[in-house]
Amino acid sequence: MTTLYRPVLIESAEQAEALPEGIVLIRDDHYAFQKDKGRFVSTDPHDLPVAHAWEVVGWTALVPIELGEIPETFRNRDGLGTDAHRTVYRTPWEETTP
Repeated sequence: MTTLYRPVLIESAEQAEALPEGIVLIRDDHYAFQKDKGRFVSTDPHDLPVAHAWEVVGWTALVPIELGEIPETFRNRDGLGTDAHRTVYRTPWEETTP
């Protein structure tokens, strides 16, 4: 099964702390980091880990998305209801509005 990822800009330390373990983040200089035990560790063994969530603000997280279907009732021109489904994409760690 294929996993899709959506780039999400990290805008606060709280948002960074809420990221799940193992998630990958990309810095502006294109270096990759991974969240491990609450710390952000570089994929390059020569870099030091980033100890604080506030340091990753402005970076991009690659978050896996889940595909879901939301049942809805639409009104036709004649006023009759029709059952339909709308596809939504969600990340497990953030609230999204369909």
